[in-house]
Amino acid sequence: MKARFREVVDLLRKEADICRDLLRAMEHERAAMLRPQLDPLGALAAEKEALIQRMQTVERQRQEWVGRLAEQLGCPAAELTLGRLAQTAPPAFAEALSSCRVELSVLLERLRTENRRSAMLSRHTAELLRSFYGVIKGWAANGPVYQPGGRMQAARLNGKLLSHEL
Repeated sequence: MKARFREVVDLLRKEADICRDLLRAMEHERAAMLRPQLDPLGALAAEKEALIQRMQTVERQRQEWVGRLAEQLGCPAAELTLGRLAQTAPPAFAEALSSCRVELSVLLERLRTENRRSAMLSRHTAELLRSFYGVIKGWAANGPVYQPGGRMQAARLNGKLLSHEL
């Protein structure tokens, strides 16, 4: 039974490490979105995706181990929270489980906050792009029309090009 508790603690620590790495990647992504350079965003998105996949793998393993512990303790796995697990764990693991619980709670809240910041920044960027597109579309709609023969209806330097070919 101690080996199972040890394995759960190790998996929780791995999840905390991945959360810290993911938080760092999200902070770098937000900083990159604020700069006019888009090059780093692709690499950062790939890094985040890899971290999320690692997290999913570790989370599946953790759920398996918690399920095994739940069977031994005679309770449903869904009811076996980290707090309850810390209460039922041997003293050597109770403190480690409690500290993992606190650390993961803090990290998850920071991830939620960073995710909200990035989402707000993305929405704002999308709104600016839509506005900019509307302005450009308006300029083009009000400009001269270039006829297929090359004639122009107005002497302005911008406008639409009409052609009989698609």
